[in-house]
Amino acid sequence: MRKPNGFTLIELMIVVAVIAALAVIALPSYLSQTRKARRSEVEGAIQQVALLEERYRADCTTYANFGDTCTGTSITFPAWTSLYTNVYYNTPTVTANGSGYKIVITAKSTGGQSKDSASGTSCATLTYDYYTTPGTLSQTPTACWSK
Repeated sequence: MRKPNGFTLIELMIVVAVIAALAVIALPSYLSQTRKARRSEVEGAIQQVALLEERYRADCTTYANFGDTCTGTSITFPAWTSLYTNVYYNTPTVTANGSGYKIVITAKSTGGQSKDSASGTSCATLTYDYYTTPGTLSQTPTACWSK
């Protein structure tokens, strides 16, 4: 009598169940890491704007809102032409006056970035504040910013 080649249906179902269990465990971790990577890119873009604000102040003795110009210097959001533009985050807002500036960006409700969190704190809105007390930087929520 010949021994049949191949797998039985039970063996195949066990393999599928094991793969499904691994996917259930791995998928949330993968999604969390991709959200963190997107947030990290946005942090870098915000910090570029902060550097541009300081350069603008050096040239014009005041901080700038987007589109303000002074002696040919203007403020734009340089890294905002990336893949994440209007996909995961809304356009940032900048409020500025002579003594400080505040950059606020929020995650869109679509795309999954609004579920981003760090240490149990929601990272859906990032704020870079050099406005309330000039000379003192406040990044909120603090758990969301890279160290």
